[in-house]
Amino acid sequence: HFLGHGDCCIGGHEREEENEDEEEDEKVGLLQFGTLTGAHVTDGAAAGVAAWSGQVSPPAKSDGEEDPFSSRVNHPGDMTAFLSATKYIIVAILGVVCMFSFLRRCYPLIFSNNVLKGSAPFELRDAYLGWLWATYSLETKDLIEPCGLDQAMFLEFTHLAMKITALVGIPMIFIMGPINYAFGGAEIRYSDMSVLSLSNVKQGSPLWWVYSLVVWAVAVAVQRTLFRAQMTFLERRFRWLRALPPVRANTVLVEGIPEQFRSDQKLFKFFEDFVCGANHVERAYVVKDTSLLEPKVRALCEAQAGLREAELLWAQDGRAGDRRPLLGCWPLRQLRPPVDSVDFYEQRTKKLEEEVLAEKKRLKKAVAQGPSGGATLSTGFVTFYDRQEAEMAIRLDGISRDVEEWVIDTPPCPTDVRWRDLTQDPRAGLSRLLVGYSLILALLVFYVPIVVGTTNVAEVVDMGPFQPLWRSFAPTAGLQIMVALLPTLLLSIFRNFFTLKAHAWAQRELHDWFFWFQLVYVVLATAIGRDFKAFVLSVCHKPLTVVSLLAGALPFCTHFFMNYILINWFSVTLELLRMAPLTKFLFLRRLYSEKEARELSEPEDQAYNGIGARSARMTIMLTIGLLYGTLSPIVNALILVHFTLCRLTYGYLVPFAETKKNGDLGGSFWVGKLNQVFIGLLVYCVVMVGIIDQHAGHPGPVIIALPSVLFVIWSMRRFRTAFYWNRLPFQEIIATTDSNPKQVNFNTPYVQAEMADSMLHITGGNSGARINGRVRRAVTMATEEMPALRATARTPMHDRSEDSTLSRGSPSPS
Repeated sequence: HFLGHGDCCIGGHEREEENEDEEEDEKVGLLQFGTLTGAHVTDGAAAGVAAWSGQVSPPAKSDGEEDPFSSRVNHPGDMTAFLSATKYIIVAILGVVCMFSFLRRCYPLIFSNNVLKGSAPFELRDAYLGWLWATYSLETKDLIEPCGLDQAMFLEFTHLAMKITALVGIPMIFIMGPINYAFGGAEIRYSDMSVLSLSNVKQGSPLWWVYSLVVWAVAVAVQRTLFRAQMTFLERRFRWLRALPPVRANTVLVEGIPEQFRSDQKLFKFFEDFVCGANHVERAYVVKDTSLLEPKVRALCEAQAGLREAELLWAQDGRAGDRRPLLGCWPLRQLRPPVDSVDFYEQRTKKLEEEVLAEKKRLKKAVAQGPSGGATLSTGFVTFYDRQEAEMAIRLDGISRDVEEWVIDTPPCPTDVRWRDLTQDPRAGLSRLLVGYSLILALLVFYVPIVVGTTNVAEVVDMGPFQPLWRSFAPTAGLQIMVALLPTLLLSIFRNFFTLKAHAWAQRELHDWFFWFQLVYVVLATAIGRDFKAFVLSVCHKPLTVVSLLAGALPFCTHFFMNYILINWFSVTLELLRMAPLTKFLFLRRLYSEKEARELSEPEDQAYNGIGARSARMTIMLTIGLLYGTLSPIVNALILVHFTLCRLTYGYLVPFAETKKNGDLGGSFWVGKLNQVFIGLLVYCVVMVGIIDQHAGHPGPVIIALPSVLFVIWSMRRFRTAFYWNRLPFQEIIATTDSNPKQVNFNTPYVQAEMADSMLHITGGNSGARINGRVRRAVTMATEEMPALRATARTPMHDRSEDSTLSRGSPSPS
């Protein structure tokens, strides 16, 4: 009722109210809300409603007043800016493709490393544009083994998005668009870009009856497509689960171990005596308190990496006695006596090795004392001989009277475990979690002024003859920059304050939260205004207000999102150049060999280019296509091109260039994306019902369209309950696996790397100056913490200490 009824705004159709006092209270409350959230959002949308009815054009902004979202409301002259932006974006994309085709042949270690290693799905043609054929000829089934199921389904989502966009967009462009132009009757005069849009349909037009059916058609088509896609995914998911390495498939994660069972031997005996019976448990491992050992190991790795770099610098100077490298940069060397880098790191490495050995001895002595030693914690891993026993153990419930004891769950990948989270005090973990949520809330509130500022750059800067192009690019480019910075902030919060247990779970959290941030501050920001707090308070006071806000504001921001899609065309294609890894590689190869430089330059930024942020951006673009594709049919064509470029870009980078990531979750991101598409579909139905209510002039179309909201809500609930995908059903476990992919030889056990006796022997040579490339990458990138070190501790089980893990071959921790 905010923008479309009675005296609340201009251009609305009259509505009769039986209770005049109630109507007056509603008007006053909503106008107060408009004052709180910034009246210009209301004015801009109200002007759009007036223009919708064919009465006036959108007015110019009042002098001395700041319109926080004026750059988002459709304006005269938008067609000129849009055509200019399209022309320059296409030229820029062609330039990026040509540059990538040249760089791919010059630097194969960066752009075709998987082909060189033999891990790519197939060989690439040597032609200048031969990679285009390779990209589009890929099938999802070819990507599962070399890239993992998560990445394979990530590319499959581009196919799904193109299918949905074509299914919904083709009728919108070729049927509803011409109908709006021919029979809409509003006679839009202020923008040529709106003649095919929904804003060209006048108040009370019979076409609103048609659009009430269009809402149902879109909801049913998208729902059926998503359900069919999930059915196809289940087959791939179960194949992936059946092909899990035995050490992961046969292991369970146990949390809340009571204090009297906190030792390898007692945990082993408990599961044999009380859970599954004798001769079923292969090994048991209780997580050790390495809070003192782990920082020393990290410092040792850094010292070894520094020594390696110092020796390489000295070797470049011919190992001359007077040319030994010095510690620190030039300004620091002027403030203190020079320190020889090689001597410094050799002494530090030797000292840290002694400290690590001493701490390991102390920790082993405490572990040997059992629970009374205080070195064992409440989390552990139990590995069974048979997978059926592990699956039965995961489904056990009610082992103890305390629901927080003996919590059994599926473990993450052994090389992706965040042991630091497993060794923390549960009370400290809860405190850190509260701090993390507080930081996200602060980011949610204070992000609004930043977004408002970036979207109004075009109103502040005058570019003279280039003003039309600037006005098209500046607001969307500024918003794109802020959206690009957001994943870094969120991922930093997740890694430092959330209890994740696996590094891949940080990407999963980023996927969920980043989607909601974009939905609020990109897709729906026009309705929110510049005061997020006032918006929330008003919606809490009258929840249905949000429907009128969205219905009144969103139809008149279609031009902004068309330009936003264009910017995303370029940003997606730009990822082909892999600028950050390429820059690091070119710098590091002057010091290291090309192979080592390549290892140090990988992976790409996991905040912006990780699967979590990429998945959220894909889902939000499909949401924009669903939401604005009906409001302006041209949006569907732009979204279709966008996902085609995504298929081109990621279809090459993922299988042929980027390093395969640890911690494949087996399609968890796919399920999250489909749930988010349902959320976008729900927003679409709500907005369309609000628009029809404001402009149909008759309750009939609203009565027809309103049940679509309930249908989508039911579909969301049904989607979450109809598909059992998280674990392998028992019938799948028992079924024959003759046609399944071959099992992977994966012998890395669930043991902390710091507890391995061979941990100090990850270096080679007499001086200990050489360090494994994975450790150097972890130290240099400073993002992956300990999994790189754990990946280097690949000592066979018979070489490990007897008390590091308890197996059937070693019945005693001593």
